[in-house]
Amino acid sequence: MAILRILVAAVQMIAAGAASADAPTYGSFVYASDLPGVLFLTGEIKRNDSFELRRAMRDDQIDLVVAASPGGDLYEGLQIAAILHDNGIATYVPEGASCESSCANIFLGGTNRLVVGELGVHQFYPVASVGNTVAPRKETTAYAQYTTADIIGIMNQFDTPPFVYEKMFGTTAIYYFTGSEKAMLNKGLGNTTFGDRLAGVDTFLSETPVFLARPSAAPAPAALAEAPALVTPTILPISPTLNEAAIDILVSINSDWSRQNQEALPRLSDYYAPNVDFYGSALSHAEVMVEKETFATRWPIRQYSVEPGTVRIDCSSQRCVVDSVIAWVAASPERGAKASGRSTWSLVLVVFQGGLKITGESGKTLKRN
Repeated sequence: MAILRILVAAVQMIAAGAASADAPTYGSFVYASDLPGVLFLTGEIKRNDSFELRRAMRDDQIDLVVAASPGGDLYEGLQIAAILHDNGIATYVPEGASCESSCANIFLGGTNRLVVGELGVHQFYPVASVGNTVAPRKETTAYAQYTTADIIGIMNQFDTPPFVYEKMFGTTAIYYFTGSEKAMLNKGLGNTTFGDRLAGVDTFLSETPVFLARPSAAPAPAALAEAPALVTPTILPISPTLNEAAIDILVSINSDWSRQNQEALPRLSDYYAPNVDFYGSALSHAEVMVEKETFATRWPIRQYSVEPGTVRIDCSSQRCVVDSVIAWVAASPERGAKASGRSTWSLVLVVFQGGLKITGESGKTLKRN
């Protein structure tokens, strides 16, 4: 009945054309202006949602995330969970809500957390093929092994009970935790402030249950749906400010570079301008991609992420310089090699064809393990 009320309220809100000014969005997060400090996560978790979370945290003192998402991007969810954990932000899955897959990882990142609704986990799915190209079995198996190690390493920081891993890595279909299992996942229930916060959310949801409704994907316009598929370079849109657009690119390029080669290299091509000052050498776009392909072939498994608090941006009207520190892990199952470390990374971005493109790239290794 609770889910039915949510769906009915969602239809009513859409029909009434509810004012979005009272519910600003941050990627997959929704902020209720009448409930300060709380974000509702109901959409599919996508690339750059961790940046959107930080943007919400700059706009308000966020202390609670209500999790009701179907899941989505694995590493983006882990980054969000780490941000919540590092900033003392609590999580809550209320009655009538369902939080699955990557959303469950986010829930577990809460410093205080309570699940009353449904919480589900399943195995992650490494990409084995793109189009007609199939990744070697050895590569996808190793990718799965390293990804599993990454997940455990991150989630151990959240005091994740061992039985969670058993269900997460041993279940292809979604496994929903039982009542007794959910009780072992909760934290901080003796915290009076946390309890009062949850009571306030419950009261708010009893009056406006639509905030737990998952958004529906808008259908593509007929003209676009019928248009032939064209292979064209992606034009990265400029965000409301160049600073935000620059951060978008910094986060997304590291996320794309962490994909398997079949996906990573075509995506990476879209970020670069026709000519690039590449570590002190003037290279064409094609020459930059040869450098990237050579590295990707040598290190086919990679995980790159921006270290929080290390980003510095200097933008003029048409140009941005972005400096950061990148934490990275690279592996080659074929060579039996694995390396990790931290590096500085500097990008020069210019406005080009309606988006920002990289015209300069440099950096140096700070630490190599």
